[in-house]
Amino acid sequence: MMLPSRRDLAREFGVSPITIERAITPLLAEGVLRADDRRGTFVARSLAVTHASVLETSRPAPLRAEALAVAHVLNPPAHTERATATIGIVASLYVFNRDHLELHNFWIRLLVQSMEHSFSELSHRTRFYNRVQGQGQPLLPLRESIEAALADGVDALAIIGLGLAPQEVEESLAVLEGKNLPIVCITSGELHRPVSHVFFDNRAAGYDAAYRLLQSGCQDLVYFAPFTALWVQERQEGIADALEYAGLERAALRVYPNRIKPWEQEEDPQILGYEVARAFFAEEHAPSGVICANDGLALGFLRAADEHGLMAGRDFRIISFDDHPDARHKQLTTLRPPMEAMGQEASQLLLRALHGEQTLLQMRLRWHLIPRSSCGAPATSSLL
Repeated sequence: MMLPSRRDLAREFGVSPITIERAITPLLAEGVLRADDRRGTFVARSLAVTHASVLETSRPAPLRAEALAVAHVLNPPAHTERATATIGIVASLYVFNRDHLELHNFWIRLLVQSMEHSFSELSHRTRFYNRVQGQGQPLLPLRESIEAALADGVDALAIIGLGLAPQEVEESLAVLEGKNLPIVCITSGELHRPVSHVFFDNRAAGYDAAYRLLQSGCQDLVYFAPFTALWVQERQEGIADALEYAGLERAALRVYPNRIKPWEQEEDPQILGYEVARAFFAEEHAPSGVICANDGLALGFLRAADEHGLMAGRDFRIISFDDHPDARHKQLTTLRPPMEAMGQEASQLLLRALHGEQTLLQMRLRWHLIPRSSCGAPATSSLL
């Protein structure tokens, strides 16, 4: 018998899909269940009959196959032994930094800890491969970190490529061709290579940011982005989508400054944002709405605005991305990346692949809006 979907099982038993996955994964490893390519998950004939006959002696009604599977996990046979795997996790942690990179470290730790928790619950071991070599030293190329994991003989690999261009991740994955190694990637953009990966939707985040400002009554917007990167461009495209949906011309959006440079993760965005915002206020008046490419830039913008006697929420409205800890103190409306969900989803994809399921899936997650006073109270708008 084929089991219902994980979501349907979760709904029937009143638990989360992750709980169902944790019940099913060891059953696949033990042979109680089997995965059949793209068709789904099935009860293995011989083991299902054996356990059914035992359970039915104490229950007047026969169990459905999925109930049998969950019961087997809650009360496993005493002789059951789980196969233990070593799972490599590749990421970049600036463990010695006490600067703007602490936010990056927070998100990466959150992802790694989320995955370690999921893997350890099934008795799998993890091994961490840090691309950060030392203070002031360049990051170890992603390809070399993957090669190091392969040399150690890991059984599966999770690659956290946040901050890397999708093309760089794809080129680095070439070293895995022909290895038949279960892998999953967590990236800040969509990959075109056929590999399981989880990423957040920057275009939708840009749309949500602009929608919030337009809903608050803003008629002209400035996208404050003094550097360029794929994720910066994707957010701008989402902003343009929101303007089009609202029936506004593209001229309602200005991008500042016209002169931009490539984004560098090591550069402090608060310092850059402050310097560029000072030039902005020397040249122009504050628009009704400002969207900053990230929170660091927004915090620098707010500092420069304060020097000109301007207050967010009163003289202009502002929104940005990342949910920086200082955003709370400055009452900055922001969009929070779905890091917890990305770690959980990536873990489940990798565990399924580790136990033989076909998992070439692309999972796109949305950002979460955290409204604060910098956007003021939403106004009723005839535009939306």
